[in-house]
Amino acid sequence: MIAMSGMSLVAKSRFTNRSMLICGTACALGLGISFAKDTRSGAGEYVPMFFGESSIILVAGTAILLNLLLPKKEVDKEVDQELKDEIAKNEE
Repeated sequence: MIAMSGMSLVAKSRFTNRSMLICGTACALGLGISFAKDTRSGAGEYVPMFFGESSIILVAGTAILLNLLLPKKEVDKEVDQELKDEIAKNEE
């Protein structure tokens, strides 16, 4: 339910190449780690202790890091402004 709500929110926004890369990488990483549980066993004992049984921390961290590192182009700034305008309109 929560995942579908999040995907609905993402689908309402206009996708740019940057946002598709960030969203796709985070989703692929989360699904890959969830389906291949053995990948964390080779990382040592501290990794499961920090990340726990869920991959949500790693996925969120990856998305935040990519969002900060990847440069925004003009079209990304336009999409951000459109989203802010829509949010402000809905709050009124």
